[in-house]
Amino acid sequence: MRISVLNRPLFNSFLGVMDIKQGAMLIVLFGLLNKVAGVYGLLGSLSAGGTIGQISYYIYSAASLAAFVLGLKAVSDEQTTKLFTFCHFYAVDHLLNTFYTLVFAIDWWCYVPHDGKHVANSDAQRDMVALAKSRGEIGGEEISVEERTRIAMQMWKKEKVFAIFVLVGCWVVKVYFILLLYSFVSHLRQNTYRALPLTTATPSPSTPPTSARRSTKNASSSSKEKETETEGEEHFNWDSDEETRAEGGAEGAGSGGRVIRGENIV
Repeated sequence: MRISVLNRPLFNSFLGVMDIKQGAMLIVLFGLLNKVAGVYGLLGSLSAGGTIGQISYYIYSAASLAAFVLGLKAVSDEQTTKLFTFCHFYAVDHLLNTFYTLVFAIDWWCYVPHDGKHVANSDAQRDMVALAKSRGEIGGEEISVEERTRIAMQMWKKEKVFAIFVLVGCWVVKVYFILLLYSFVSHLRQNTYRALPLTTATPSPSTPPTSARRSTKNASSSSKEKETETEGEEHFNWDSDEETRAEGGAEGAGSGGRVIRGENIV
């Protein structure tokens, strides 16, 4: 099946300093580590308690771990069709991550109070806070609730601007990763990857590049056509020789008949 997505590659290298295949492998490895972290997040949410949104996100991350393993193998083996399929999955994964990020961001920005109050989400956290207080590691001068809220809101106003820049920057970087994966697989499809300036990979002897396989196939076809033409000429020559022999035999038989008839007449 012919796949027609991004027939013209947008990038020829990773950040202009690295082979595009190596960059694609780093991208998939980064995503793979992220999914592995999701597995630990799922275990933590199930044991310590978590919201439905958190648990569903971690379940999806754990389930998509296999897809990233297959995608890494497709990049390493330069399997064009499988790599195109993984590129589509990677783009959908980015859309799902964007949805979950918006959900968590809205909850964090709009519904979570930023008043500086210490919140323990589990019994284990409460025990740790109590232990730290008993050792004098936390505490200090007590301040009023109003003063604590004012200080906490000042810090939150600074942190939320930085957080917005981080989220938007990560989203843009992920879009670049998607386009680079599509560019790499498009180069493989057009047989232009080996001609890129920063390409460091070399084809293995057991799997020659597509152009070499096509040249070999064309050469084999030409050889077969020549063999067929030669066999046709040999058959034609053989038929001509048979016809010549047959005509010669017929003439000889005719001549012999005339001699015999001549002898009978005499």
